[in-house]
Order: sequence, then C-alpha cells, then structure tokens
Amino acid sequence: MQVPFIKYIESLVVSRMTDAKILQKLKELNLDFPEEGLTIVRDRFRNEKPEYFAFGEELDLVTLAEWDLEEMVGDIMNIQVPTGTHGVNGALEVLNDPLMYRLITAMALAGITKEDIELIVNGKYNIHYSAEDIEMFLKYFFKVDDWSLSQKKEYVEDIEDSALARFYKLSLKGDKDYLL
Repeated sequence: MQVPFIKYIESLVVSRMTDAKILQKLKELNLDFPEEGLTIVRDRFRNEKPEYFAFGEELDLVTLAEWDLEEMVGDIMNIQVPTGTHGVNGALEVLNDPLMYRLITAMALAGITKEDIELIVNGKYNIHYSAEDIEMFLKYFFKVDDWSLSQKKEYVEDIEDSALARFYKLSLKGDKDYLL
C-alpha cells in the first residue's frame, strides 16, 4: 500500500531519530505507520550511507538533496540547507487544520496542481497559506502526484474516516466543481 506521508517518515529516519521517537512524532500528528515499516525505511537509507547511520560522519547536503529531503531534515535537525525550510511550519499547520487538510488532500487526489490548489485555497476560501506551505504539505504529508488512479483508489478504500473517504471518492470521480 502507498503511504502519502512517506517523505516525512524518511526525513525522521534520516534525522537519526529512534523508532520510538518517530512513532511518538507520528502519533502526535495522528499519522499511523507500522513499526516494521520503519525498519524497512531505515535499512534502505542505512544501505546507502552506513557510516552516517553509524554516527561516523555527518550527512552531506549533496546526499540530502539526492534524497530530496532537504527542507524537512533541515527543519528537524535545525541545520541550514540551500533550499531553506520555508513552508515546513505552514505544512504542519495544514496537517492540523481539518477542513483545509480535507480540501487540499482531495484536490491533490483529483490531480489538481499545487499551484492551482494554492490559488483556490487563498482565493476562494480567503485562507492565507503560502505557496511554500502547500508545496511542503504536498511533498511531505500527502505526496500522491506520482500515484496511478488504481493506487489512489486503493488508498481511499483503506481510509477509516467515512466522511473523508466519501469526499475522496468524489475527488477521484473528477467532479472538481462539486468538490470545491
């Protein structure tokens, strides 16, 4: 099964947090991920950079860029990264805003671009999330832009919140006007 917030989990792993700390962070954000999955993610990165995970070296920014985790790892570890950490705090705000979470995630499932999502959220709903906030949210907490329709349908079938699942099903049908 696909996990839309896998980039966030990867960022926590690359930040060298323990499994217990990662699970605690996920629980604080109401994100559910199996502990066995953490082992798989950690092993993938450990195989690429064993010295880093053995605390024998620091993580270089080139590797961080290759993994495409700069912003979140920079924020978590409080380090300067070339891309900056703009939008990370806003992404966390979106995650904790149930109405905007539902709207933005449904639009992402419907295939609406992040630029259009930002325009709709700020224009139609008069809520001021920056383009970076929405971009970081869609990158780290709801990355579905590379999913196929069948993967999106499978994800929606596993949603436990029936109201959210119903909303997502509308977005997959492509009725964007009704969705908004």
